[in-house]
Amino acid sequence: MDINDLIQDELINIAKEDLDYKEVIKYLGKTFLNKEYIREEYINDVLTREESFPTGLELKNMGIAIPHANPDNVLKNGISILKLKNPVRFSNMETGEDVYVSMAFMLALKDPNDHLKMLQSLFIMFQKEEVMDELVNVSNKDEIKSIVLNNLTWN
Repeated sequence: MDINDLIQDELINIAKEDLDYKEVIKYLGKTFLNKEYIREEYINDVLTREESFPTGLELKNMGIAIPHANPDNVLKNGISILKLKNPVRFSNMETGEDVYVSMAFMLALKDPNDHLKMLQSLFIMFQKEEVMDELVNVSNKDEIKSIVLNNLTWN
């Protein structure tokens, strides 16, 4: 699988309105749904999973969320990315405490092994402070795509 196939222009957005975490997941899910990456049930799967297994992550310079669910309702592989207008409260995946998220990356990957590899790759990218500083300051979809493609390793 080629990383360029996962990070498509049609899956990257910048929110123009304030959202809560459920609206973030629905927004990302509808982006997938409109392009036939998932079945509608995937959105509910992700919402349900987020309640039990939160995906917020506190980084040094911003909060990130990686909402996802099992691949049963995934039709095509992709990563939907949303830069938020204002930080949104998610629960921290490690502590359950509040984390204010500025970007969300929803995964839709059919193969559980690819899913795990992608989570690992994202975590490696998230640990690069200079990359995250760039993402904090992006103002358009092309910049988001370029930064992610240049810094996300996929073997």
